Amino acid sequence: MALNEGPIIMRNTGFAAFVAVIVGGTLLLPSGCSTSRADETAAETPATKVVVAPVRRAVFERRVVVQGNVQAKNLALISPRVSGTLDDIMVDEGDRVVAGVTHLFQTDSVILQKTVEVRHHEVNVAEESLRERQASLEKSRADLEKAEFDWNRYQRLFERGTAADEEYEEAKAEYKRCTALVKLAEASVGLADAQLAQSRSALEIAEKDLRDSLVIAPIDGVVTVRYQEPGEMGGPGNPVLRIEDPTLLEVSVFLPARTYGEVIPDETRMFVEVNGVDLGEQVVSYKSPTINNTLRTFEARCLMHNPPEAVASGAMARVRVILERRDAIGVPRDAIQRRGDGAAVFVVEGNTARMVAVKPGLDMDGLVEVTSDQIAQGDAVVTVGAYFLNQGTEIEIQQESDQ
Repeated sequence: MALNEGPIIMRNTGFAAFVAVIVGGTLLLPSGCSTSRADETAAETPATKVVVAPVRRAVFERRVVVQGNVQAKNLALISPRVSGTLDDIMVDEGDRVVAGVTHLFQTDSVILQKTVEVRHHEVNVAEESLRERQASLEKSRADLEKAEFDWNRYQRLFERGTAADEEYEEAKAEYKRCTALVKLAEASVGLADAQLAQSRSALEIAEKDLRDSLVIAPIDGVVTVRYQEPGEMGGPGNPVLRIEDPTLLEVSVFLPARTYGEVIPDETRMFVEVNGVDLGEQVVSYKSPTINNTLRTFEARCLMHNPPEAVASGAMARVRVILERRDAIGVPRDAIQRRGDGAAVFVVEGNTARMVAVKPGLDMDGLVEVTSDQIAQGDAVVTVGAYFLNQGTEIEIQQESDQ
């Protein structure tokens, strides 16, 4: 048994030596062989899978989106000019009217016509009275002329001693009396003339009241509201009709006070949509001169000439007020990463990612304006997977997005 165990021990020892040689050989490989093995291990590290999108050029806007109201630029609340019963209303709601042509309503025409007739009679009476007093003045002047002649004659005779004192004094008194009568007649004519002017003025007022009793449309437009009916009492300040011009509408919006200095009439643009109808780009026509100190807002308006049928006064509008606009390159919002104190994007170069520092600007519907001289329109930037990237990281593009 002892002889048989010897070879077995030798075989085991030889196997162990063989294993040791192999292991030792492996461990004692040249250094070049060891580096190649490391490279193979690194090559087996998977690339980061990403989604990319192109850098695009677009028009970026800083804007305020608000709701506003559509209203008629030209409207009129029509009231009677004179008080009285409404005899007739010639138009109804929905009727179109023409300025200076269309008759709207009539107020108490019978009484006003009679008033005009009475004023005519008063003018006639005043004219006759003036003529009568003018004739009286002529008679008084004739009497004065005779009295003056007689007094001058008696004065010469008195100086020669051929006239009695009584005759001289009577002639002098008659002259003074006639002089006073002429002054009285002149005053009477002046009074009659003033009365005639007063009567004529009263006639003009009566005629104007009669004309004003028939109200004619002051503007072109459509009757939108009829407030009263024939037979009701009308008067100044109590509207009978409302007329609006549908061919010229105004969109009114209220904007935050912080944008007051950036909204400039005849320059600032507004994009308007009403009832699903895109009315396109409009220009601000009016800006309130003050800011509401309670709501901290101010009003801005734009005009719309000849709007479509679907747009009418009273509708609600969706408005985008453009405060700033620039043509620049942009990247999707998801492409921007925070690196240190700044922002960066990863640009695809072959199968690696290059980190580029950028300065973000305006954000418009998920596309962010960026400023950098190291990227250009058409470059591909990483939008998904960028969080795991660093400069030079190997990437594998899984999808290219159009965004």
